[in-house]
Amino acid sequence: MDSLREEISKIDDNIALLLSLRLKYAREIGRVKRLKGMAIRDEEREGEVLSKWEALAVKYGIPHQLVNEILSKILQYSRASQVLPRRKVNVTLVGYGGMAKSISSLLSFAGHSVVLTGRNLTRASEAASSVKAVSMPVGEALNWGDYVILAVPPQGLFSPFLYNFYPRLKGKTVMDVSSSKEQVFHKMESLSKEHGFSFISTHPLFGPLPLPIGERIVLIPSSTGVEKLSEVMDFWTEAGLTPVVSNYEEHEKAMAVVQVLPHFFMIALMRSLEDLHSSLGINPEVFSTTNFSSISAILNRIRDNMPTILEIQASNKYSREVREKGLIQLIKVKEELDNLDAIRPEGKGRGT
Repeated sequence: MDSLREEISKIDDNIALLLSLRLKYAREIGRVKRLKGMAIRDEEREGEVLSKWEALAVKYGIPHQLVNEILSKILQYSRASQVLPRRKVNVTLVGYGGMAKSISSLLSFAGHSVVLTGRNLTRASEAASSVKAVSMPVGEALNWGDYVILAVPPQGLFSPFLYNFYPRLKGKTVMDVSSSKEQVFHKMESLSKEHGFSFISTHPLFGPLPLPIGERIVLIPSSTGVEKLSEVMDFWTEAGLTPVVSNYEEHEKAMAVVQVLPHFFMIALMRSLEDLHSSLGINPEVFSTTNFSSISAILNRIRDNMPTILEIQASNKYSREVREKGLIQLIKVKEELDNLDAIRPEGKGRGT
C-alpha cells in the first residue's frame, strides 16, 4: 500500500508540473492573440484538442466522462490565463442580479475597476463583495465610470429612478444587456442623442456564469455608438469574451430562432411531462436515460429563469411567427409518426 501511494504521489507531482507548464504556454498564446487582435476562445482549436484527448482516452483506457470533465476545467483556466487587457477602465454596473455579478466577476478578473450600484445600495454592496468589486450610490457611481453597463430589466431602464440620472452620462459609453431589444434599442438611442452619450446595445449570449470567459456577446451599435464600436470590441475581447457585431433587425430575428422557438418547445415539453406524470403515474426521473438527464437539466434552468423566458416571448416581434412555424412542423412530425404506427406489423401494435 505505501509503495503504491508513493508512486501515486510522484505522478501527482508530475501532473501539477505539467498543468503549470500548460498554463504558462496558454498565457504566451494569450499575448500572441492580443497582438493579433484575436478572440480568446478558438472553438476550432478546442475541438481539435478534445478529439486528441478522446483518442488518448481510448488508447490508455481512461473513462470518457473523466476526460471530458478534466479537459473542460483545463480549457476554462487556460482561457482565464489569456485575459490580458491593454487598457484598464472604470466600469459602473447598474444592477445586482445574476448577470450583473457575472459581468462584474469577468471584468474584475480582467483587472478593470468595477463598481456596482442601484436603487438598493445594500444589495449592491452584497453583490459587489462577492465579485471583488465595490459599491457606490448611483449618482456617484455614474460620475465615476468610463463605461456604464445597465444590467437591469428592460422596464427598469425607463423607470423614474434611473431616468433622472441619464443627463449625467454625457460623454460616456453606455450599454444595456437586454435579451430582446424591441422595448430598448430605439428609446436608448433617442436618450443617447438627447443627453450626449454613446450607446452600444449588448446581449451576453450566456446566463449568469461565475466567470464567463470564452462566451459570446452581441454588440449592436446605435447611431451614437458607431465611433466607439472598435474600442468596445477590444474591451470585451481583452476581457475574455467573443464579440459578435449585429444590427437591431438581425439580432431580433436571430433571438427568435435561438431563444423564442427552443423555449416554446421546452415550455410545452415541461408541461407535457407534468401532465403525463399525473395521467400515467410514471416518474420519468426514475427511468432517466443519459439524453433525458441532459434535457431535464435544461428544463430546470428554464424553470428557474421563467420570468425572463416569458419576457423574451412577449417582447420579440417575431415570436408569433416562429411559434406558428414551429407548431406546423410539430404537427407534421406527429402525422408522420402516426403513419408509422399505422404500418406497424400485425401483432406489434399498441395493447398487444
